[in-house]
Amino acid sequence: MIVPTPRGLYQRYAIQHADGTQCDPDAVYFVLRLNSTDLAHRDASIAAAEAYAAVAKEYHHLRQVGIDLEKIALDFAENRELS
Repeated sequence: MIVPTPRGLYQRYAIQHADGTQCDPDAVYFVLRLNSTDLAHRDASIAAAEAYAAVAKEYHHLRQVGIDLEKIALDFAENRELS
């Protein structure tokens, strides 16, 4: 069942570092779920991840992040119909 999101963007997640420490309270994060059961969300998330990966690969210090994210996004894109 697809649930509409009439609220648009809003704070749905509390983000913290993997070690439990707090992130910059002024930082803005946008969470993507590449394996969402909602196909519209999944397609949008995969497209966003692919776009980020393409740009990240252009920067030396983000190149590996871009390569890794591109592979993950491709894996999910290829398995879109299987999930």
